[in-house]
Amino acid sequence: MEITPSPALNLIWGANGSGKTTLLEAVHLLNSAKSFRSSGFKDLVSHQELLFGVSGQLSDREGQVRSIRIQKTEKTSRIEVDSQAVTSAATLATTFPLLLVDPHSFGIVEGGPRIRRSLIDRAVFHVEPDFIAAAKTYLNGLAQRNALLKTRQRSPQLDYWNHEVASSGERVHEARLRCVRFLNEMLATEEVLEQIVGRISLKYRQGWREGSSLLETLERQGVAEWQAGQTLSGPHKAELIIQTQGESLARIASRGQIKAVVIKLMATLCDYIHTRRTIRPILMVDDFGAELDDLMLGLTLKMVRDTGAQAFLTTIHSQLAKKVGADDDALFHVEHGEVSPVL
Repeated sequence: MEITPSPALNLIWGANGSGKTTLLEAVHLLNSAKSFRSSGFKDLVSHQELLFGVSGQLSDREGQVRSIRIQKTEKTSRIEVDSQAVTSAATLATTFPLLLVDPHSFGIVEGGPRIRRSLIDRAVFHVEPDFIAAAKTYLNGLAQRNALLKTRQRSPQLDYWNHEVASSGERVHEARLRCVRFLNEMLATEEVLEQIVGRISLKYRQGWREGSSLLETLERQGVAEWQAGQTLSGPHKAELIIQTQGESLARIASRGQIKAVVIKLMATLCDYIHTRRTIRPILMVDDFGAELDDLMLGLTLKMVRDTGAQAFLTTIHSQLAKKVGADDDALFHVEHGEVSPVL
């Protein structure tokens, strides 16, 4: 399977089971060396094959071309960037940002706080170089602090870890807050989504008492934490609430409306990354037409176009293919695992 996609919108059309999602899976592998559908090697290769490989080329706005190659067997993986072997899959994520909407993405609205924190953190990772170090320091300090609290015995080390957790935790919080503010500024002027579900906004709860520093909070709630045996406040307790007209979206929206909001959030995160980096993110939406009525379909497609991201959308609906006609669009048909451009 080999394609030359458009730098703008790419629609992959075909029947169920034809291999459309496999194409998205290949792009995802180039970004993380992992599938978003399965962790099992045998689920990724043809019957009785012993290895598989994926390769691709990326071009940034300055025309610089980079190559990525992934080769996997059941027990080994080889990752190459610009023909040089790399040992960490994290190198791939820094090479190009990718955001994915698939059936699991409803959890962004309907699931727990961890999913939404992770969504913001992945975007900030691509924009703020110091974020990953602050996050790692925070998580390490949190683990050390929790280990002390579980002993139920007061230790002079706790003061050290209070300062370590508070310092790194505040940096994680500030980076997240800058991202959320950008999203809210963009959503405040979003007219297309408003036609589908109303005005969307994000409410960010930082994970500790408003008006207090994290260090003050950690020092104040010592007794409760000794009893619980864990840290009760910090960025790991933060929550991002997605709401419309002041109501939680999860309580009042239909599945189609939720999907449209998720796609818009991902598209806006593409804008967030794009405005701060030279490379454009890739936005992938698997089974784009599912859950969307005709009005939502047209409006959501417009939202994707407006991001300027390179987008890959899969669909089983032939009528959606008729909406792809702009000069920069590309339409591909997939049948029995074979991809053909539709001219």
